[in-house]
Amino acid sequence: MLSILYHNYRRKEMWGVTKPDLFKHNAFKQLPESKRKQIKLVWGHIPFKTHEYLDSPGDWKYITMLRDPVKRVISQFKHIHRFPDHYLHDKVVKAGMSLEDYAASNLSGEISNAQTRMIIGQPQRALTDQDLEQAKQNLSEKFVFVGVSERFDESMVLLKKKLELKSVGYYRKNVTANDLDVEVTESIREVI
Repeated sequence: MLSILYHNYRRKEMWGVTKPDLFKHNAFKQLPESKRKQIKLVWGHIPFKTHEYLDSPGDWKYITMLRDPVKRVISQFKHIHRFPDHYLHDKVVKAGMSLEDYAASNLSGEISNAQTRMIIGQPQRALTDQDLEQAKQNLSEKFVFVGVSERFDESMVLLKKKLELKSVGYYRKNVTANDLDVEVTESIREVI
């Protein structure tokens, strides 16, 4: 998706958030005002309410891609196995955690309902009964586009129309390799 956005915006119009602590340190606000005014797109794995950190006038709109939660946890588990420098690698791989152990652990906020927490703008806290309803409301009222990873091509066609993009052509990138064979039983699905 990022490559599609790069084809539709100039580099100086984009600001990428690759580390969550960039918001804690107000990195965006530290940019010169002339640069902040050029930004039309802030991208990354960032929560709703990010606009509150952007001391920049404008009508900020949100877009997101949702993913099947079971596939998402499996993909994270495989990602942790593939990258020895991942912050959870030792805790998961060296400890010999199974997928079920990982899914049942509290190692990371990304495991349990991460998408819901991001959509309500509370990526770190525990969820309440009202949070799912708040997430649904935010998706319908605050997001101008919601795509589905499992329907990526169709989602990109809709994104093109919604944001009036020039092109949504792409090459597949960042696809989880199938190098780690993981059996997903019904009990594992239930845990996830």
